[in-house]
Amino acid sequence: MQNKDSNNGDNLKSSIIGSAYLISASILILASATGNVNGFVGTVALTLLILGIGITLYHLVNSIKF
Repeated sequence: MQNKDSNNGDNLKSSIIGSAYLISASILILASATGNVNGFVGTVALTLLILGIGITLYHLVNSIKF
């Protein structure tokens, strides 16, 4: 039971991370389309994108370890 619960938690975490990553990527694309990458929105989107990539890589490395 405990293992199943933790797997569900991991799936939830990765889906939240994935959706946050997609949202930040779409914000970045929209900002670049409007030419506002140098503005506040672009900075926030880039930060979220970098954080999303970092967190995703961190979770991938942790899931590979046994």
